Amino acid sequence: MYEDQSRKSLERGGDGANPMLWAIGFIVVIVFLMAAVDGSVGTGFAVGLVTFLVITGYLLPSIIALKRDKHNKSAIIMLNVLLGWTLVGWVVAMVWAVTKDTVLTAQVTAPPAPPLFKYDYSAKPSAPVDPDVKICPFCAEEVRAAALKCKHCGSDLT
Repeated sequence: MYEDQSRKSLERGGDGANPMLWAIGFIVVIVFLMAAVDGSVGTGFAVGLVTFLVITGYLLPSIIALKRDKHNKSAIIMLNVLLGWTLVGWVVAMVWAVTKDTVLTAQVTAPPAPPLFKYDYSAKPSAPVDPDVKICPFCAEEVRAAALKCKHCGSDLT
């Protein structure tokens, strides 16, 4: 399981270390240092726990962005760290971290459908079946045999 996470991190260009684990470890070290400096474990632990909860709440948008593997997680972390002290910056970072990433896809259009009937324009018109009809040599439409002008294209048939 851990090997798969490290491999995925390396494939994304990381060094194999999970940044969320580093952040949690850093916060735990700060809490224990605060307890050691104070001298009394009970009071130091309470202050450390409150500090841990405040820092975790402050960095919650960054933690969510890392956990969800957002494609713009570095921008969310920067917004959260630099402008999270303003309530507006924290809310914007939180909304950005919990929204779903949109996947842009290219519009693929299908090629035009082939025609249902293909007309061969190079073929000569066939002889009419009716003896009173002839074929216009210009537009290949049937006209009466006695016609002097084609009624379809207006060409002279004499």
